[in-house]
Amino acid sequence: DEETQEIDNDSFNEILSIVRGLASNDERIVEYFKDKNQKSGNKKIESSEQFNFEVLSDYIDEEQLSEQLQIRLWDKLAKFNWMPFQEARSIVRSLNLHNLPQWQLYVESNSARKNIPKAPWYTYRGSGWVSMGDWLGSGRVASQLKEYRSFEDAREFARSLSLKNGSEWLLYCRSGKKPDDIPTYPVQTYKDKGWKGTGDWLGIKTHLDTEFFDFDKAKDIIAELGIKSMNEWRVYFKKHKPEGLPSAPNVTYKNSGWKGFGDYFGTGVVAHYNKKYLEFNKAREFARSLKLKTLSEWREYCQSGRVPDDISGSPHNTYKNKGWINYGDWLGTGRVKDGEQDWASFDEAKVFVKKHNIKSKGQWNEFKKNNSLPSHIPKNPNGVYTRLGVWKGWTDFFGLDTPYRPESKGSLYMSFADAKKWVKERGILTSREYVYCKRPNSLPRSPHNVLQWRDQWKGWADFLGKEK
Repeated sequence: DEETQEIDNDSFNEILSIVRGLASNDERIVEYFKDKNQKSGNKKIESSEQFNFEVLSDYIDEEQLSEQLQIRLWDKLAKFNWMPFQEARSIVRSLNLHNLPQWQLYVESNSARKNIPKAPWYTYRGSGWVSMGDWLGSGRVASQLKEYRSFEDAREFARSLSLKNGSEWLLYCRSGKKPDDIPTYPVQTYKDKGWKGTGDWLGIKTHLDTEFFDFDKAKDIIAELGIKSMNEWRVYFKKHKPEGLPSAPNVTYKNSGWKGFGDYFGTGVVAHYNKKYLEFNKAREFARSLKLKTLSEWREYCQSGRVPDDISGSPHNTYKNKGWINYGDWLGTGRVKDGEQDWASFDEAKVFVKKHNIKSKGQWNEFKKNNSLPSHIPKNPNGVYTRLGVWKGWTDFFGLDTPYRPESKGSLYMSFADAKKWVKERGILTSREYVYCKRPNSLPRSPHNVLQWRDQWKGWADFLGKEK
């Protein structure tokens, strides 16, 4: 290529096709390119002159092009002349690789030999291939290729170890003491060849080997024991380990008469997921007939024991995707769950309070108490509009620049001078004495917070008549 000075792939492929055709009839051609790739000057090929390339170019070195072209040709021709198995295996073993992942890293590296195949198990199949362990010289043999003892002999050996469970068996296998002809995972090796479970393999008794009472007999025994719940049964089983009774009866008797824990323990209680409830519209009609107003009242009713068996105490779960909207709809109150309401915008709410001349939180609470708010106006605007990210405080909500202070309808307290005189006459010397003394209603408990005295207040020392 005149711009990149690289060998054009189309032209190269054409040359490669010709050389492959020649190589199929003359093995000297492969040997020639092999020699060039290995850069071995020790071996001379008498007929090498017939492979010289004449390059007519003003912009690329003829010798360099010829050398690179011959090396590239060898890369493509190498697979026509794989190294014999014995020779290849000898070289691979000298690499000191230990497993398949290491081999895969090697064949993808620049140091990999071109005439040693990446998939030797395929290339040398029927020509000496045994296993990857043999190829790398690690001695490892794939599990499926190992020859193990018969099931009976292997089981006899396993039982001789006197191990107590499967965990101890695995620890033994990892200790390095296990013979090579005993499998680590016998369940795989001896499947359909006698395998009956870990208990049989180790010669121990497990819960799977236990013979349980039939279902009706087990129910009779449970009734005699007076056990009424699964929690009580777990405590009893852990303490006594009764023979013939399963720890998980719902599993053991699943296909032998099991109808639920209420039936098994004789309580008659039916699990929520096994109950049959009224369809949604009929159940909602019943709930509305109770005239309950809140979710709390509904919960109290459910805990009272008066709920019919075909009415769910958790209708939001039972009727999910079957008509359920919310508890306001369920009870017929029309109330909507907080966070799901279609509230008025913050500005619309401000217009509402201004229209009703509400200027303080006290007036707002009084208004709520004596009037029914429209459904789109929240009772707690600070909470709703804080979540919406627009709340700036009550003063802003009422459209004021400063907090509203209603005009006094006559002073509640005596004058500041009379208050000081009253304190002095009674010999009160500390703020604590003043706070806890018996005072007339015209004297405040916290004089420093009285608005009408704000301009006259100079501190407790002045109020108590103490000299500075």
